[in-house]
Amino acid sequence: MQTFYTAFLRWRADAGMDNAIADRLAELCTQGGLGNIVATPQPEVTQRTDPDFAVRLGLWAEVAATRGHQMVADGVITEAQRAAAEMEYRAWLHDHAISQHLYLVAVEGTRPQQASEKLG
Repeated sequence: MQTFYTAFLRWRADAGMDNAIADRLAELCTQGGLGNIVATPQPEVTQRTDPDFAVRLGLWAEVAATRGHQMVADGVITEAQRAAAEMEYRAWLHDHAISQHLYLVAVEGTRPQQASEKLG
């Protein structure tokens, strides 16, 4: 799965996607002209005892099962690597996983009022 994950991040970066965008959102909002920027960490922690544990932690198995096929078609990984990642992750999830901590950040801002909006 680590091989798959590393390839996944590289594949996204090669497509122009920012894998660290959460840490840059406030700056991007400011550059976009928003004011009163507030960035709020919203970590999502899931424990084995949570009723939706398998669904939440199954996220990466689903990524391997879905996006993985596109990665194979794009030549980023082999089908054997994709299938192994999915199978190994599902086995780890079932037998060993204890918790998952997702790093999430919410960013809010306001756009400045235009003169016509101020006049009503």
